[in-house]
Formats: sequence, C-alpha cells, structure tokens
Amino acid sequence: MSTPIRLTDAVLVVVDISGYTSFVQKRTVSLEHAEAIVSELIESIIDHADHPLVVNKLEGDAALLYAETRGAREAAAASAIRQVSGFFTGFATSLQRIGTERRHCDCDACANIGSLKLKAFMHIGEIVIKRVRTFEEIAGDPVILVHRMTKNALPLREYVLMTDAFCAAGGSDIEDLRSIRERIDGAEIALHWCDVDAIGRRAAQLPVATSPAPAPAPDFERSRAFAHLPRADAAWANAGPIAALRQLLSRWRGR
Repeated sequence: MSTPIRLTDAVLVVVDISGYTSFVQKRTVSLEHAEAIVSELIESIIDHADHPLVVNKLEGDAALLYAETRGAREAAAASAIRQVSGFFTGFATSLQRIGTERRHCDCDACANIGSLKLKAFMHIGEIVIKRVRTFEEIAGDPVILVHRMTKNALPLREYVLMTDAFCAAGGSDIEDLRSIRERIDGAEIALHWCDVDAIGRRAAQLPVATSPAPAPAPDFERSRAFAHLPRADAAWANAGPIAALRQLLSRWRGR
C-alpha cells in the first residue's frame, strides 16, 4: 500500500521554551517537577492554537505547528501572527499560575520557574504532508529551515524570528522589526526578529477572521484530530469528541 503524500503551501511555526536545559539540570528533588512544569507550559501554548493552525508534533520543550495557506498566504500569515501573540499571553499566564501554585516547593525546578521564557520561529513555503499509518508527518526544506532557525546568534531568550518569505506574506508591517544574517547549512540568509510587545501590537491591528467554518476535511486530513484514538470504523473517525465518548461507552456496556 502506497503512503498518501501531497504537496501544499503552509505557514510553519516552532515555539520553543528558553532555559529548559539549565532548568532541568538544576533540579535536586526530582525530574518529575521540571517535566510537569514544562508539560503544563506546552499545553498552555497549544491550547491557544486554532484553525487553520494545526499542532503537528511535540518536541520536548518545543512544538511544531503548521497552517495550509490554500492560496491565501496573507490571511494564513495574519492568523499565525494573532495566534503566536496568543501563545505568549497564554505562556505568561500559565507561568504565573504555576509559580503561585508551587511557591511552597523549595526544589530547584519550582524555585526557578521564572527563568523560563518563550521563543517563536515563523516561515512559509511548500512542504510535503505524508501519512504513515495513523501518524501524519510534514517534511521538506522549509521544515528543516524553521528548525535550523532555533540555533541562532541572538543573545535573547524571548523573541519572534521570521524569514524573508514570512515577512513578505504578512510580517513586514510589524513595528521595530530588526534584521540579522545567519549562516544556515552553509548559506547566509536574512532573518527578522521582534520582541513580544511588537508582535502583540501587530496582532491587535489585524482584523479578526470572519470566514465561515471549514468544510469537513477529507479522511486524510481528519485523521490528525483522532490520531490518538483507535480507528475502528469511519463513524468513529467522523464523530465529534462527545459522540466518540458515547460510542466508546456504548461498546463498553455491550461487552
């Protein structure tokens, strides 16, 4: 059986928690506290992801997301800017809440929660989407590049870094956008960065999307929402979360 593969143009976003390595190394009580804190923070980020942005993969202290442009690059880039701004807001809120909840714990992990920061990396380009069994993978040079961008010379721990391609699609109007040149895979490329306040101001200027809800996705695309569930039949894959739960309970009772 051949693996379903297709090409598509997409916005790519990587969000990465700064200070994770030293944060984990500082723990003296248990790795469990450090990992629980980072997991909660990652959840606070992906909870703010909404259509058309899809979480593709969690990568320890980072997450990879993408949104197909479907011929509307500017709209997809604007949506990504709004959501990335929301990621920083959700991260900051969650960080404050976790710090309050864990203020009585004196382990190094809980004592150093405030040292964690967030960075975001944004690119746009043609990628490959392929499905292997229940797993969906994205690949291509743009995916490699957005990951390479996480290793840069910026001496900062909280910022948004974008490529020329993303800026051309929707990031060029961000105030205080500054440029750097980085050597990636032997080639020197221009990248552009801004701070959290600048991305927030730009997000506030963008009109809220009023497009109708997307049509039901084909089976290949719908699979990502139910990849963690057993795919017993088409009805299960097509069901919403509540209907799926009812179906599961019904099957359990009928045993």
